[in-house]
Amino acid sequence: MSGELSAKGPIVAALVILSTAMGYSVPSLADGVDDALLRTVGEFQIGNGDTKIIADQSVPEPYRVCVAKGPDVVPVKASYDGQERTINVGDCATLTAKVIRLSAAGKLKEDEVLIGKYEHLKK
Repeated sequence: MSGELSAKGPIVAALVILSTAMGYSVPSLADGVDDALLRTVGEFQIGNGDTKIIADQSVPEPYRVCVAKGPDVVPVKASYDGQERTINVGDCATLTAKVIRLSAAGKLKEDEVLIGKYEHLKK
């Protein structure tokens, strides 16, 4: 890596910030955003057919997952320790589990991703 920023980098960052603040799904340009970077700020990115793991530990711990309101946003399906729950647009849910997987519970527009938020509720 040369250390230079591509023109795509600042655009992707702006889309992620804007989408998070306003609750929108964003064009697939954000596909280049590193999932590790999003995790550092408690966010996840889901495209059609994607599954994201936000928790994977040996003991159950609580996490709060939120889906913002906005145009083209779909609910999120949470699969955790043998259970499933749909988190509707504009809602949050607290899930206590060892492993939590998230996916879109509906069809996103072609080439768009959903940006959501989560927080590890430390005991």
